[in-house]
Amino acid sequence: MSIFGTDTARYQAIGTYDPGAFEIVNIEDPQFLAKKAKNDGEGRPTDFYVWCYTNDQNETFFRWAIAKAKAAGVTRGWLDYEEQGPEGSPRVDTWFRVADEQRIKSGYYANDWRLDHTPYLGRPFWLAGYPDPNDGVWRDGYKPQSNRPVQLWQYSSGGGMDRDIVIDETWWNGWIGNDGPTPEAAPGVPMEEDAMRYVIKSGTTSARLKERDLLVTDDLSVELIPAGKWALEDLAHCAWMPIDAEHAENIWFDKDRTRGLNK
Repeated sequence: MSIFGTDTARYQAIGTYDPGAFEIVNIEDPQFLAKKAKNDGEGRPTDFYVWCYTNDQNETFFRWAIAKAKAAGVTRGWLDYEEQGPEGSPRVDTWFRVADEQRIKSGYYANDWRLDHTPYLGRPFWLAGYPDPNDGVWRDGYKPQSNRPVQLWQYSSGGGMDRDIVIDETWWNGWIGNDGPTPEAAPGVPMEEDAMRYVIKSGTTSARLKERDLLVTDDLSVELIPAGKWALEDLAHCAWMPIDAEHAENIWFDKDRTRGLNK
């Protein structure tokens, strides 16, 4: 029995499409939580995907994305990799390193020709490849064309909707099921799910922050120590940081990082 699903972008509103048997939702979608709730109510698995931007802020962005997903109860994520060239693989490496540290199940989405897949043969692969006429209709005889094993296939981007089919159903049953622990965290890196609060201690907008500099305190708060490469203003674009950076001496965040509060 074929398993068909969809992946949805930020502009695709609930009620305007049929998600199918599963849905993979853009983590930046303002309806992410609503789509997850609807899928839960209808017994449909939800994954998330995160865009790989062509800049140096991907690690911070990946950590924000995973924290948002986990707060919503989504622990399966995909990197949407659509870049090409020598800078590509390090970004994919960063995604898997962060995902493993945060103990989520993770895979990557790309065209077959997009990058060298050799380092990632042990990772789930979501192939983007569209047989003619790419009109959203599944036809008998369609087969994914790839130089590596394919678990999930986006077989059409036509008709205003990205449509997917599970290729490896044995893998899929384990992927969406409770088939054992997710990868262990790297030594010395605390798990964000153990944190009830986040605090940034900083005095000015020039304070440097690095998301991996985390300390878990006795009351299960997490302290972001000023260090590393990320400036406070570099993070200000994130929806979860509605704060006055100039007075950010002691800022606490909810676990899902959707609200900030000066204390």
